[in-house]
Amino acid sequence: MRKLLARDLKYIVNRSKKLMIIYLFLIVLSQFYILPHGDYNSMELFIGLLFDSGYIKSFSGFEPPIVWLLFQLIPVFVVSFVIYQDHIDNASYILIKTRSRKMYFLSKILSGIISIGIINLFIYLLVIFDTFLVSSFDKAYFMIFTRLIFSYIVTQSILFVIAFVLSIVLGFKFGVASTLIFLVLSMTSNFKGFIGQQTLAFKTDVMGGYISMVDNLIVWLVYIILIIIGSVLVFRSYNFYGGSND
Repeated sequence: MRKLLARDLKYIVNRSKKLMIIYLFLIVLSQFYILPHGDYNSMELFIGLLFDSGYIKSFSGFEPPIVWLLFQLIPVFVVSFVIYQDHIDNASYILIKTRSRKMYFLSKILSGIISIGIINLFIYLLVIFDTFLVSSFDKAYFMIFTRLIFSYIVTQSILFVIAFVLSIVLGFKFGVASTLIFLVLSMTSNFKGFIGQQTLAFKTDVMGGYISMVDNLIVWLVYIILIIIGSVLVFRSYNFYGGSND
């Protein structure tokens, strides 16, 4: 299992370099936005950069949080695409070596979740470094920012698994479309049940919104249970020699 997981993580790193250029460009832009404002807390500035409308009372004057959308969509898209391509190109060969479809799919999912965690942890540490660089640390914003990045990791991991399972059943276009649909519904509605709402800072109770951490935990738990059930059904009957769905 360790060798298989290490192999999958190495594959993601090698194949995602070009695709991550856009994400790195976003990070650079965020630095240009944060660093010149040394009088303000860097974590507050980062949250402001990803500004959303919070509780939506009317669509009059509604501004879609495009920066937030990109920060959520790109990691899920890149990791899902690379792992799906690896699955299409190498699944039958890897299965011959592992002889366990459970270990094969578990490694794919774990490598994706770890990759998403590392991507968001990099953002977390970078913004905290910015905070100490300009001597603007604030404990309250530190707690808010920590909760936000944790929500990023959990939510994006769930979106990734949904996208991967749908991709191997219906094709990658359907998988990535599911991520986009969830994110669009999250930013344009007040329904707590849409996965993605947990990452919208101004919808959370700590930023004056209506979604508590308990709400997040309940939604995540429900999705995780449904994903486990769906994944077991799909992986158990998946035909490794049936070819691509795209």
